[in-house]
Amino acid sequence: MKNKFKNFVILKELSEHNNLYIPEGFDWVKDYIDKIPKYDIDLPTITKKSKIHFINKNKNPISIHFMDGSKIFCSYDQFLRLPKNLCQGNELEFKFIGHSGQKDQPMLLKSIKLISF
Repeated sequence: MKNKFKNFVILKELSEHNNLYIPEGFDWVKDYIDKIPKYDIDLPTITKKSKIHFINKNKNPISIHFMDGSKIFCSYDQFLRLPKNLCQGNELEFKFIGHSGQKDQPMLLKSIKLISF
């Protein structure tokens, strides 16, 4: 408790010496929050669910082909980070970073989740 009071006294002295105004509370900010523009810089994501049709582990990059025609290419190190029990017929939910108009272009893979075995 003494530490907080000591900090308050130091702040008060600094503010008086430098002609600064330090508000005691920030409740006044709530009125202006809605007027400040929001800059959502979240990247757009595409979420897909599909069953694995084929996994080609013999080539570099390793490719995973899905029933809906989607393909994922990854290095061996990236493949080791995927769920361990991937095989044909497993259903995955995968998220790509990109717009829905980019379907034929390569997109960055954000996450993979194994839904069913």
